[in-house]
Amino acid sequence: MTGTNNYRAPPSLDDDTDYEEYKKKVKYWQFISTLPKAKQAADLIGSLKGAAEKHALELDFEVVACADGVANLLIHLDELKEEDKNLKMFNSYQKFIRFQRSDAMPIREFVVKFEHLYNDCKQNGMPLP
Repeated sequence: MTGTNNYRAPPSLDDDTDYEEYKKKVKYWQFISTLPKAKQAADLIGSLKGAAEKHALELDFEVVACADGVANLLIHLDELKEEDKNLKMFNSYQKFIRFQRSDAMPIREFVVKFEHLYNDCKQNGMPLP
């Protein structure tokens, strides 16, 4: 049974994993993987958890089980992560515009919280003037 110990587990992706970092790891994994290209996406799907797993399972088998399966899977996951990005952007903006200083809140605390919410908007792709 030669070659059985050459298997490399694919990188995992869950709801807390940085997606851009995950995509880089997938490229490296593809480079070292001994699996045929037509089987690589199926192996990747087995390492997904949470929303990514559910989203990936929406794909037809033929879209996954082919030489372009990994590319097809990543395009599909990009859609999910784009939705997450837009939701984060919207939520950070909503928190920012709804934030008000109560009479009991010290001005120093207000400024710190305001700056935190402002920076959160910028980090999530919603720069404010």
